[in-house]
Amino acid sequence: MASLMMGTCKGCGHPVGMHSNQEKWMHYYHKLGPYVLSVDCKDRKMFSPGLATCPCVTPEPEESKGTKSRFSF
Repeated sequence: MASLMMGTCKGCGHPVGMHSNQEKWMHYYHKLGPYVLSVDCKDRKMFSPGLATCPCVTPEPEESKGTKSRFSF
């Protein structure tokens, strides 16, 4: 059984995830389809006016916000 840990990035506040076969956290994207994990967050569009992209490229989970797990078979 595989699991996907999910949390919030300490550097930028975007969602992060770590699959059970990975060793480090990655930024988490989900747009009406399968999820995508990426280390680079520069191309993620932010919703705030005037900010085109996110500068965070070193995802780390914000421990104070906790994490969730999703399991798949």
